[in-house]
Amino acid sequence: MQIENHLTLTKELLFERIQERFKVKTYTRKAKMTELKPYCHHADDNDFIEVTEWENGEGFDVTLSTKSSDEKITLTWGQFEALQAVVAYRG
Repeated sequence: MQIENHLTLTKELLFERIQERFKVKTYTRKAKMTELKPYCHHADDNDFIEVTEWENGEGFDVTLSTKSSDEKITLTWGQFEALQAVVAYRG
């Protein structure tokens, strides 16, 4: 009985110390997603793309999920602007 009480006390102390040391922040992020099939003739039925804005608003994560793989791209808004410029370049 004494060992069980000690273990319970130890678990409680450990939990308290973890809470004190690691401050966990929770927040809601904006995310948008769509299926890829209407946009890409290579897409399968369950393929999708999801864009999630960073909590600080300085960029976003893009998750591209296909039958063959899942890819994640992380971009700041400046990097996204540069990507758009390179894709649109007609020189």
